[in-house]
Amino acid sequence: MPDRTEPPIEVQIGEVGRQLAESFQRLLDGTESRPSAPKDVARTYGMNAVFAQRLAAALKRTDPLATLQHIPGPEPLRRLIEAARKKGVPEPLLEQATAANDAFQHIIRHVAGDRSGLDAIIAAWLPEARARIDNDAKQSAYRGMRQLKGIAANTVFFTCFIHPGGPGQPRHDQLILRGHMGLRCVRPGAPLTLSIRTGSTRPTPVESIEGVSVRENPRSILIDEFCCGLPLELSCHEIGDAAVYTFDWGDAVGISSARDIVLGELTRAFFRPSCPPDSPRPRSGVTHGISVPTALYFFDMILHKDVFPGRDPKMRVLELGESGAADPNDESREFEGLDVADKVDAMGLGFQRLRTQDIPNYVDLLEHVCGKMRWNPAEMRCYRTRIEYPIFGSQVRMAFDLPLETS
Repeated sequence: MPDRTEPPIEVQIGEVGRQLAESFQRLLDGTESRPSAPKDVARTYGMNAVFAQRLAAALKRTDPLATLQHIPGPEPLRRLIEAARKKGVPEPLLEQATAANDAFQHIIRHVAGDRSGLDAIIAAWLPEARARIDNDAKQSAYRGMRQLKGIAANTVFFTCFIHPGGPGQPRHDQLILRGHMGLRCVRPGAPLTLSIRTGSTRPTPVESIEGVSVRENPRSILIDEFCCGLPLELSCHEIGDAAVYTFDWGDAVGISSARDIVLGELTRAFFRPSCPPDSPRPRSGVTHGISVPTALYFFDMILHKDVFPGRDPKMRVLELGESGAADPNDESREFEGLDVADKVDAMGLGFQRLRTQDIPNYVDLLEHVCGKMRWNPAEMRCYRTRIEYPIFGSQVRMAFDLPLETS
């Protein structure tokens, strides 16, 4: 019996891209004027400029997958074929272009499902396309959640310091900064709610950077020197060991409602410095959930040089899942990881490489906090994850393999 095995889908899709590139180039060369510049193609065939530019970009690609990623859709290509027929392009060239376009439409409808599905398939094989396609999808999700939540930020940052505890304290302290820059109300009446664990049921309660109990004075968590804009109405309610903060804009909405809000919380003796060789929990880490639609997100991990020496954090973006924050020791949560191209960068010792125009006075903030805590910025090693349009409802985790205890 004849071998009816079809070639791999990557080969099939690549062949469609090759046929499109070859047949439509011949089509454009089939008239006496042989237009090549996008403006000439648009004028000769009566097509719009955007179509002509996309077609020209696609035909310049040497990779057939890149051609497919850039080429216009089947319907405008069909209109080009009809316009070429009226210009007297030979019938064999028209038939070749029609066959290639029909194969293109078949791949979209019966293999990928739609054009965005085809883009997603191509992105897996074409690394240079991955970031753009992912970013377009995340930007669309951001716009949708901005409307549903009624709030949005230009930039959200989450900064975690881990520093050795005080004299006689074997565990490391944790200090977290939460920033919402350009936070605004996009729908009248939409509040911002943040849930911060105050430690009321834990042996080590949360403090402000001034050493004030957040449970006793909830407003102390605000770092007023780095907040900007008219004060928001603030209320706080305790639920279990969490303080739920609600910021209310009142009647403010749109650009005029934009605020910068920065909060700081200290938890002493929070992290284990090491673990036994046979420990069932050999890792530690910090997880932050994306709860505000934002165009840009920073997660900075700042470690004293004596914290987890020789260990660099591993970053994962995960689904929130049914189990809440992802424990780095729960291997089952690894299956909830999202396949995104984001990464963590080592930024060296000190804060100077953390400077960014997206967070005004950020280095000043870090130095201010270190001054309050009597920490030396030059002894801090820094790591950063920067994500454009982070996925609302996802969580970003930085985790470490703990050093092993020595006898």
